[in-house]
Amino acid sequence: MFILLKCKIKEINVYNFLDYIIPYVPFSQSFGRWGNFFNIEAYGYETNNIFRMGIHTPKGYLEVHPVFLYESIFNFIIFLILIKLQKNRKFEGQIFYLYLLLYSGIRMILESIRTDSLMLLNFRISQILSIIVFLCSFIILLKKNNKKNIKG
Repeated sequence: MFILLKCKIKEINVYNFLDYIIPYVPFSQSFGRWGNFFNIEAYGYETNNIFRMGIHTPKGYLEVHPVFLYESIFNFIIFLILIKLQKNRKFEGQIFYLYLLLYSGIRMILESIRTDSLMLLNFRISQILSIIVFLCSFIILLKKNNKKNIKG
């Protein structure tokens, strides 16, 4: 809300502003996820894959999926993609909606292996929200891209 208000006062296009700053969100998230490592949270089910992480729990020593690490890596990749595409965007808001699409897609997948997700009945709340954001941003990107192709 603050961004909308500030852009209105300064007469700045909100989508241009968001396209400019949004690549740095996944960059920051890629480092912020390491807090989950130090707090021993955001980990997944037991595994024996190469990236496994050992933790001590009331059940004893477990080797689990380091979901925080997966998300950290994917966020950094999203940052690189958005920075690369930022200069060649086709319409205002493209980078912002692309971030929403990519991040929600990654989050939707990673939530399936987390063990500490908030649940609503038998559904993970973060997955439900990620599916909604993914579909909405996909539809918006598709519509805006089609409008650009029709006009251009």
